[in-house]
Amino acid sequence: MRFAGRMNTVHRSYIREILKVTARPEVISFAGGLPNPDSFPVAGLAAAAAEEMKECGAQTLQYSTTEGYLPLRRWIAERYAAQGLSVTPDEILITGGSQQGLDIVAKAMLDDGDGVLLERPGYLGAIQCFSMYRAAFSTLELTADGVDTQALDRALQAGSPKLFYAVPSFQNPSGISYTEATRRETARLMAQSDCLLVEDNPYGELRFKGQALPPVKAYMNGAPSVLLGSFSKVVAPGLRLGWVCAPAELMDKLVTVKQASDLHTPTFNQRVLYRFLEQNDVDGHIASIRSLYGRHRDVMVEAIREHFP
Repeated sequence: MRFAGRMNTVHRSYIREILKVTARPEVISFAGGLPNPDSFPVAGLAAAAAEEMKECGAQTLQYSTTEGYLPLRRWIAERYAAQGLSVTPDEILITGGSQQGLDIVAKAMLDDGDGVLLERPGYLGAIQCFSMYRAAFSTLELTADGVDTQALDRALQAGSPKLFYAVPSFQNPSGISYTEATRRETARLMAQSDCLLVEDNPYGELRFKGQALPPVKAYMNGAPSVLLGSFSKVVAPGLRLGWVCAPAELMDKLVTVKQASDLHTPTFNQRVLYRFLEQNDVDGHIASIRSLYGRHRDVMVEAIREHFP
């Protein structure tokens, strides 16, 4: 077969290979961002699905708009407003997890050889995604305070990268979170450049100690940026629901890309999730996840102190 040239340089997902071992009951893997199934709201989602099918079955099983279920987009925008971000539902695109968000942003933005800045170490899923579009990578070292902003400044001035992909809250795989000062400086540098910040925030609401900080986007003073979100860590990954928050000019292109990819994210998943979010104490649910992971962290640290050489 005559495959596309891009397939010669892109390998299968390391994340999926890592997570294969989780099918073995004797293995407890800490290698992937796999949520604890004890945190999944099984009963709440089951009730939401049953009610949704009973009350709106035909609509729930029909095609939907590419942008996504409007009430769900409104819910996301309102939640951002509570965090101090001014976002409209029109700036939200519902995707098949934040990984699809990455893919459609890359497809809309990158030509062969375009520059992409990554944190070092960087998220494997993003590396695989951008590699598919033959990006030219440059890496920026992480410090205890987040990305090395002096290195970011030099990289922005030395070349013409199109994207800077960053995970400022509980970075994958290092776990580092940017300080407020680093977030502000990153925002300042990105706002005065023509490089687009692509900010991924799957873990931001799971902080169980320290001070909560808003996304870098909150410090951009209206400059264009992309913010990715996901329900995988705060509800359940099997729903495969995430979103892209992007300005209108880019959103128009992202919608076109998504239409060519899958028409729209599954209507059933979106409507069931929205019903669940409306009928349950979401903040209380997230607080219970934080408490669970906080206890697990304490047990792990104690075991490391006791058993590691």
